[in-house]
Amino acid sequence: MKPSTSVMVVALPVSPADYPPFFAHPHARQLLHDPNYYPIHTWSRLAKPASGEDGFFSRTVATPDTVSHLLTLRRRSLRDDRLASAPPPWPVPTADPRSSLPSTDPPDIYTLWHLMAPGMAGHPATAHGGVVAACLDDAMSLAVALYLPEGSDGPVTAEGFSSPRRGLFTAQLDVRYKRPVRVPAVTIIRSKVVGRVGRKFWTRAQVLQADPDDPDQLVVTTDAMAFWLHITPSL
Repeated sequence: MKPSTSVMVVALPVSPADYPPFFAHPHARQLLHDPNYYPIHTWSRLAKPASGEDGFFSRTVATPDTVSHLLTLRRRSLRDDRLASAPPPWPVPTADPRSSLPSTDPPDIYTLWHLMAPGMAGHPATAHGGVVAACLDDAMSLAVALYLPEGSDGPVTAEGFSSPRRGLFTAQLDVRYKRPVRVPAVTIIRSKVVGRVGRKFWTRAQVLQADPDDPDQLVVTTDAMAFWLHITPSL
């Protein structure tokens, strides 16, 4: 059997020299050494000059003063038979994110972000809310991509990967801001697919940062849920 060349499967070798902010950050470093996860290419950071796809994350915010480093970790084993086969309930706005997915169940994807200032700031030393929403949307799309068939439209990147998100669109994104997202800072987003009905997917995600009052602890700064549609070409 030919080995898969899917960007969502192929392991990405990483070293402290490549991602110094993450290896220096205790919470990110712990994830990098978690045997249940391994690093892969972040699809939205790969240039696609022919189509211009993902220009925002691969060019606009791929600078030293915006998102200086970005790394994706995927779960080694996935079980789509455990996904809810009916639309999951939308979370109550006042619900404690610590008692809901993906807090209570291992996420499908971790994305590690080094969000910088002033490029990502809205308020002083605080990330713009729209930036946070864009990061959540991208992270959740990667979680959905794990459950989609490998792209068959041919390579679209210099690395030889086809698109894992072809035909995937955000239909609804609900973001609840619990605390400011500080910049500059290492930021962790954990994402999980929580339901699937045919070509419809539901995801949950949370933004985590070290608690400024207790850096040994991570706190949820932002909680999100999204609804996705996977559109296949008409014959």
